[in-house]
Amino acid sequence: MENFREIEQDQIIAHMLENEEMEKSLQKWAKEQSNEAFTSMMYAMIERDANDGGLILAIHNEGVEEGKGDIVFFQKDVHKELIITNVESESNKRYALVYTSKNRFKPCKNTSGIVMFIGEVVELLVLSEQLDGVIINFGNEDILLDKRELGALLACIKMKESTNTGV
Repeated sequence: MENFREIEQDQIIAHMLENEEMEKSLQKWAKEQSNEAFTSMMYAMIERDANDGGLILAIHNEGVEEGKGDIVFFQKDVHKELIITNVESESNKRYALVYTSKNRFKPCKNTSGIVMFIGEVVELLVLSEQLDGVIINFGNEDILLDKRELGALLACIKMKESTNTGV
């Protein structure tokens, strides 16, 4: 039964990380830095969230083996106290590290990750008092979003969710 749960978890994670189209919009934003590319990137993230898209949040935590690049599905009852891996900028701002795929996460040898739905990650980061934003795909596209941009993304995700549920 345990092996079945691992296989099921791997399939869920694989589905949640089918982010190729979203990654294209991130790459476009990283290259162009235009308003159009930014809007396209945000829209891609909102749409991917609506289709059960996920992100890998880099963490250091009990219950998730560290140092092997291990990735597990987020479980509220297991991962109660998250220690979010972050980097500090020259201006003393702290940014969480988030990845769109296992391939982009692979270089993170000294950390582990949990896969969460995009909206869950964004909400967690917006509510965190210790963080000033996020870097998506650190070492690849290096997309930096501050709290203001994350807040706007979260508002759009919540609006889409309420529209889809008829609330």
